[in-house]
Amino acid sequence: LSYEAFLSSLQEADQDLKNTWAEVIARFLNGHYRHANLVHPHPHPGNHRFNPHGTVGFLDFGCITILPERLRWLWVSFLRATFDGRKEDYRELMIEMGFLTADSSVSADDVHQWFAETAYEINAPQPATYTPETTARTIRGMFDVRSSDHLAAQVTLPPQHAFTSRIQLAFASVAAGLHATLPIRAIHEDMDGIAAPVTELGTLHHS
Repeated sequence: LSYEAFLSSLQEADQDLKNTWAEVIARFLNGHYRHANLVHPHPHPGNHRFNPHGTVGFLDFGCITILPERLRWLWVSFLRATFDGRKEDYRELMIEMGFLTADSSVSADDVHQWFAETAYEINAPQPATYTPETTARTIRGMFDVRSSDHLAAQVTLPPQHAFTSRIQLAFASVAAGLHATLPIRAIHEDMDGIAAPVTELGTLHHS
């Protein structure tokens, strides 16, 4: 079965089932570094077994990084600040993690504009639907550095975060392929422990 045929076969599934698959993958990718110290950025569509009863099998564990606790805490705090729009806080956290120097000319507004695009669905009206534009925004924000003015060309990538950007890209690609609609902000908030779960999977996750 070719990759294209595999993706085409997924489109025949009921949309509610596809949304469930996407939520499972969101919790898998983002739960590891929230509840432990693992970064597991590898899952892309070809690495999943989508089961008709709503579970997902993960077939490839070849790309895992262990984050020391301090770095894990900083990363989760940084993501929480970006989701909440606390731009001064997440610029300071970027400095502490080593992405920016203290005297960097990159402003809090620059960083905010960058993450407003790459984390668009988090702050969009909920539930948010993932489309091919989701993947395009992620690629523009993280990898399209043909201009030296692009923020991604002005930051330093700490070795411990070599793979963290792949988490967002992996999920954007899968969710867009499934055309998933999710309360993605609420999902992140219940994983961060600041809100009760609003989905059945969230309740299972917590229990």
